[in-house]
Amino acid sequence: TTYFWYLLKKFRIHISTKEFDCTLIKPLLQFCLPMAVFVILNSLVRDIDKWIVSCLGDTDEVAIYANCSRVLPFDTLATSLTTTLIPVITRNIRINKEKVLNIFKYYLNLCLITTCILVLPAIILSKQLLITLYAEDYLPGLNIFIIYLFIDMLRFANISIIFSTSGNSKSLMIIAGVSLLMNTFLATILYKSFGLTGPAMATLAVICLSSIFLFLGGGKILRFNLFDLLEVKNIGLILLEVIILFILNSIFTKYFSLLNDILHFFICYIPMICVLMLCNFGEIKKNFKMLNSIN
Repeated sequence: TTYFWYLLKKFRIHISTKEFDCTLIKPLLQFCLPMAVFVILNSLVRDIDKWIVSCLGDTDEVAIYANCSRVLPFDTLATSLTTTLIPVITRNIRINKEKVLNIFKYYLNLCLITTCILVLPAIILSKQLLITLYAEDYLPGLNIFIIYLFIDMLRFANISIIFSTSGNSKSLMIIAGVSLLMNTFLATILYKSFGLTGPAMATLAVICLSSIFLFLGGGKILRFNLFDLLEVKNIGLILLEVIILFILNSIFTKYFSLLNDILHFFICYIPMICVLMLCNFGEIKKNFKMLNSIN
């Protein structure tokens, strides 16, 4: 607080308690309280499967699940872009929806491409990555680890900013609340049906559904189908490139048998993402350029 007070004073922004406007409290609380509930519920949606495993499983299962379901920082670029774009979207969402749609078009496609480039090779080398991050003792949780890599890929874009910047925080709260109930129910049922992998499957299914509803709700706010903003051709091209890399990795895996898994991961992962970056450099550059041109 002291730092922000000093910073504002440095830029000659004066804050006076005498000018406090009590009439602003109600609208602020009407927005902030549902948003706070959404943040809490959204965190619970990501963690409720771990709680269920801790209630229904033993100590070894909890240890394996907790590590294999850890969120990895593949969405760093998406998070940075979201933080940068929030002021622009907030400023234009009520007065210039067409501009917001243009922002989201390039934002979604850029985040999708870069996230796929980072995550899909990690899925191909999931066994080696798991051993690199943890140890061979955690290999029984490999399926959980792979499922959570797909979950990381679904986090390529933050559609919730459309709701928050347009003042629809109650809708976010409802979606998060329903997602939490669904995840709790499905995770319990699937744990009893499929064992340790079940809760991860439930979380993946619920996040897929909540993402769809966020896309549909965001499209309703902007009066446009947000799915139409995604360039299917680019997605198909990346998938084709990844399939080719998967086949090549399968062919050459026997030559890496003398190496340990950590070396195998780094020797293969870095060239894979470099190849995918080069193959999709034109699209990445185009989306960056178009985002930079929007002010």
